[in-house]
Amino acid sequence: MIHNVDYHFHPNLPKSKTGARKKCHKMWASCVKQNINTVIVTEHNFKNPERAFRLMNETKPEGCYVFPGMEHVTEEGIDVLIFHRDDTIYQCKPLAPFALSLEDTIKIAEENNYACCLAHPHSLAQSSIIKRLGHEKYFEYLNLICAVEISNASFDNLLKIFEKPILRKIFKNKLINIYNTKKLPESDYPEKIKFLAVGSDAHHPKQIGTHCSIEVNGEDLFDRITSNINPYITEKILKKTDFRILLISAYITFFEGLQKKKISFICKRKWKTLL
Repeated sequence: MIHNVDYHFHPNLPKSKTGARKKCHKMWASCVKQNINTVIVTEHNFKNPERAFRLMNETKPEGCYVFPGMEHVTEEGIDVLIFHRDDTIYQCKPLAPFALSLEDTIKIAEENNYACCLAHPHSLAQSSIIKRLGHEKYFEYLNLICAVEISNASFDNLLKIFEKPILRKIFKNKLINIYNTKKLPESDYPEKIKFLAVGSDAHHPKQIGTHCSIEVNGEDLFDRITSNINPYITEKILKKTDFRILLISAYITFFEGLQKKKISFICKRKWKTLL
């Protein structure tokens, strides 16, 4: 059986339960339309990933699979995808926002047998490990964790704008980052690969589409997902920029950034008080 898997997926649910369930049904409908039957819920760990998983699990269509996880933000502000075969991952208290260094995050994942990979290392966002720590440190941690997201579609809409002849030169460096986020150069793969992840990084139903295909013939699905070293990637093709989705993405990114700053500030004050 072929499983079309999205490793990086944000339900981004509203607060009301009715609205949240409605959003889940829309997300699943978009997954089915794009032939995606397996989703790893990697909601930000400052946005209640357990609730997002439970509601996505409750609303999943027949023949679809969902695994619990989160996009964990480390003490350094770096994003890491962490997921597990069951929801006991949400009982791991150290996996709180800004609570663990990247090194300690990797250790916690190993101790608990969680799957763990570096998210979008070339991202334009400040949560990119390369932007935060540089290439040398990236390779150091990459070869500890041995897993990385090799395709992320978060900037596909923006890419269509930056590729216009007038803007190509102005945004040359940003374009390089976007291309490397969309398709990670093989020179940035780990020396020894545990698995390679592919994600839409979707926060809205219309962003869903990019995924990878894994053949599963009697093996444990989670084991195959976490040993996938040669994924067949299917990218969602955008013929033109969807400005509505671009504005929605900008709005979501802005408020997630504010949430991160607030939580980071609270955490730093807490640690200073304890010292």
